[in-house]
Amino acid sequence: MLTKAAFLGLSILCFLPSIALAEPVIIGSGDYEGQGWIFQHYRKCVGVTARHVVDREIRQPIVIGKDGSQGQVDRVVYHASLDLAVFSIVGGLAAKCPASAAGDNDSRPTLRRAFEDGRTAVYLRRVPDGLTPVILDIVGVSEGNSTFTLSPRADARDGFVRSDSGGPILIQSNRFGESGLPVGITFEVIEGSGGEQFIEAIFISEARKILETEFLPNERLLGAAANAFSILDFAGKTIDPACGPLNLTKTGQLCGWKVAREDGPPIAVQGKLAASLASVTAVEIVLGAGSDVTGLSVSTKSRDDSDWSTDRYCPTYGQNKIICTISERSISRFRLELEARNLELISVRFVNNVE
Repeated sequence: MLTKAAFLGLSILCFLPSIALAEPVIIGSGDYEGQGWIFQHYRKCVGVTARHVVDREIRQPIVIGKDGSQGQVDRVVYHASLDLAVFSIVGGLAAKCPASAAGDNDSRPTLRRAFEDGRTAVYLRRVPDGLTPVILDIVGVSEGNSTFTLSPRADARDGFVRSDSGGPILIQSNRFGESGLPVGITFEVIEGSGGEQFIEAIFISEARKILETEFLPNERLLGAAANAFSILDFAGKTIDPACGPLNLTKTGQLCGWKVAREDGPPIAVQGKLAASLASVTAVEIVLGAGSDVTGLSVSTKSRDDSDWSTDRYCPTYGQNKIICTISERSISRFRLELEARNLELISVRFVNNVE
C-alpha cells in the first residue's frame, strides 16, 4: 500500500520528464556513501555532488548508475568556498551517460515562484533498485546567498540521512519554461531540537560556473565571436516579454527565447554575425528542457549578398543540445527553423573541428 509520501513522490516524478536525462547516482568508497547526478557536457560524462563526497584526500570514489553500471571519478574541480564539486567519470557508466544539462540556468526565480505558489520540492535518492523521492517544503530562498533551506515533511523525516549529501533537488512543475532539471544540490542535514530536520542546499548556478570555466569542450569553439550576432528577423509568438529573441545575443540572461508557434510559418530566427566566421563545420543549438523540438533546419550565407545555402536538416532525438554538422564554410548570416509547438532557445553557436 502506498504511503502518502510515496504517492506524492510518484506524482512528482510524473511532472518531471527530464529526470530520466539527469541521472541520480550513488557515489561510494568502501565505508562512505553519498549521492550525485551525471549528464553529458560537451561529449564528456560529468557529475555534480558535495565536495566532501569526492574528497580524494580521504577516499577514491566509485560512481554507480541505475542499472548497476560503474564508473570511476577522473577529474574533480572543487568550489573555492562551498561544499560543492564537479567531476568527470570514466569507465562503463560514462558510455551510458544521459544527454542532459547540469540543471536550471538560474534556479532562484524557479524556487521563488515555487515558494510563493506553495509547491513542494523533491529530493531524488538513487538506490540499487531505482529512485526514492523525498518530499521537501521550501523554507527560505535568499537573494544574495549561494544556499537555500528546505525541510522534509513529517512523514519523510526518518528517511533523510547523512549519506544523502550531494543529491539533486527538483521542483514539481508543469509550467512552460521551468526545466524540470535540478535547481540545487544537498550538502548538509541539520537536526533541530524538536526533532525537525533542515536541509541546506546550494544553488545549481554555482556548479554551472565551474562547468563553464573548467570543463571546456573537446571541439574548439570559435571564441567570443561565436555568440556575437544581431537578430534580423524572427517568426513565432514570444511567450514572456522578458524572454525575447534578443536574449540570444546577450550573456548572463535568466532565460533564452521562449516562443510558441503561431498559425503559419514555423518558429524561426535569422541573424547577422558581427564578423564573418571561416571554416565552420557545425551549428550548436541549446534548448531549454521541456522544449518539444523534433528537428531543425539550418541555412547560411557566406556573404551578405550571396545566396542562401541549401537547408541542412537535423533531428533532435529529444536532446537539449544539438550539434548539427554542415559542410565546411564561411558564415556571415544564418537562418534557423525549428519544428516545434513551443520551446526555449538558449543559444546558437558556430563550431569547427568537430570530433
